[in-house]
Amino acid sequence: MNDAIHPDEAINLLLDTIDRLTHRGQPSCEVLPLEEALGRVLPYPVYSPIDQPPFPKAAMDGYAHAAPEESSQPPSFRVVGTVGAGERFPRPLASGEAVRIMTGAPLPEGTVGVQRVEWTRREGERVYFTRPETASNRIAAGENGRAEELLLTPRILQSQDLGVLAAAGYRSVGVSKRPKVAIFSTGDEIKAPRFTVSRLDTMGRDLLPSKAIADLIQQATEELDGRYIYDSNGYQLTTHALSAGAQAQFLGILPDRPELLTARVAETIEDYDVLILSGGVSMGDYDYLPRIVGDLGFTILFHGLAMRPGKPTLCAIRAGKILFGLPGNPLSTFVNFEVLIRPVVYRLMGLHWEAPRVRGTLTEDLRRKGTDRVEFLPVWFDYEQQQVVPLPYHGSSMITVLAKANGLIRMDVGVSHLPKGAAVYVRPIRPFY
Repeated sequence: MNDAIHPDEAINLLLDTIDRLTHRGQPSCEVLPLEEALGRVLPYPVYSPIDQPPFPKAAMDGYAHAAPEESSQPPSFRVVGTVGAGERFPRPLASGEAVRIMTGAPLPEGTVGVQRVEWTRREGERVYFTRPETASNRIAAGENGRAEELLLTPRILQSQDLGVLAAAGYRSVGVSKRPKVAIFSTGDEIKAPRFTVSRLDTMGRDLLPSKAIADLIQQATEELDGRYIYDSNGYQLTTHALSAGAQAQFLGILPDRPELLTARVAETIEDYDVLILSGGVSMGDYDYLPRIVGDLGFTILFHGLAMRPGKPTLCAIRAGKILFGLPGNPLSTFVNFEVLIRPVVYRLMGLHWEAPRVRGTLTEDLRRKGTDRVEFLPVWFDYEQQQVVPLPYHGSSMITVLAKANGLIRMDVGVSHLPKGAAVYVRPIRPFY
């Protein structure tokens, strides 16, 4: 780990490797009906097969009319019919004629304008216009988009994207197949959590009554026995991978036994595209993973990042499969996934993804001593005031700070001080609401 590389270099190395492995990032696809494609990756551009709208139509209820027979004030026309949405008037309009028309209905041939119904007065078979009409009362064919125009760029499909596809006549869409991701937690000190969060009968009051809290404290104290901790990484990483669109499976906790670790890594990597292990990657006596991946024929892309948290991170590759060894501290694991693994999962699905950033101003000074690493710090971003509030943070084992944070900010190599009022960029880790 003496040759720790910059995290930007690490991610570029990873993405270039994936592109070589997948023929320049072209993933395999599957076709899904639109209603099953929410959140899936569209890896290619889509073009429209139709003009939108495909015909000139009324933008509101009113009267479509031809040219007037004579100049009269106010203008008046003879009403010769009604056209509803999905109907078509059978002939061109002649001078001085109008039809009652509904929103979305095709304009008859010969139409020169549409007047909204609120600005008309009907007297028998004649209609009088009480105000000047506006061009916005009608929509020209192709006004909203032309056939062969770009409809969607590659993206993660949201409900509005699926509506756009449906409006263009698409019923189904080819999306990237989801990469398969397996997760292990490692360490003799790790125990599986077992309690249930429940409001019991205390709706509107504290989460649990004091007696229930006391019982939980006693049970946890006895189970952890002053030497164990509950596993968070397995559940955090699994749901993190799911949020990135992967097929993710948590395969449990592995003890610090090199023979068992070797066997499980060897058998698991055959069935998955990405294998993530937390713990066992640093320089301790029980940190076996770096040696194991070498023995199994992996090529180590890097072991050690110039990043805080997450310095001991390991990444290796074998036969097109990617293995990540992450530090055991849960904030390191979280940051590693956001910075390294999320863009990798998206690239495996053919998406060139970059994390969004939002600009804000710091509410207080930030200082640090070491400047040899890129550091990611948890913050609360007040999106109404555009203010960035650093959160109390005592190191990479402090997972509880993530319950309060909605973003991360980055201090680059060589930066020791960010003053109050400085402009910084926030990387969202949850919606800003």
